[in-house]
Amino acid sequence: AWLLCEGQCESLLLRYFAELRRKPLDQIGVAVIDFQNNGSPGAFVGLARAFGIPWIMVCDNDSEGEKFIRQVKDCGLTQEECNELVRPLPGEDVNLEKFLANNGFAEEYRQILEERSVRLTTKKGETGFEDEIVSLISADKTGYTAALIEKLRAAGADESRVPQFLSTAIDDIVAKVLS
Repeated sequence: AWLLCEGQCESLLLRYFAELRRKPLDQIGVAVIDFQNNGSPGAFVGLARAFGIPWIMVCDNDSEGEKFIRQVKDCGLTQEECNELVRPLPGEDVNLEKFLANNGFAEEYRQILEERSVRLTTKKGETGFEDEIVSLISADKTGYTAALIEKLRAAGADESRVPQFLSTAIDDIVAKVLS
């Protein structure tokens, strides 16, 4: 099966979160594919449909994500198939970094920024705290994603740290392989 995702950060995080869930995707038979850097979602969905490969796509819920969703819909999917297989991040105008900062990882990002001598102008609990973090980590998305994973590993993170939205996507793609 294929777990299609928008970029390198999603690819790294989905593998790591699956590991925390004790569902190593590679060993189970799920390829995590960064579609943006390896083609387009439409190309992968077209191939998956032609070869009968089960798939799910996770993408940002922003203007770029909307373009990706349109590409997939143009492959001839029904609305029901889109609802089941295409998973934009929850919320309005949400990219991965915003999703993570607003779903329990702002403190780790704050620590990483501090370790890199990047000072925030807002404090935890203040209006704009998460937005400032998102703005700062967007300068090196992959680097900050790798640092987040390292920090979570060092802290002994467990599956309780996996956001429900991504946990469900992992469970659903694994179920497609095991069924």
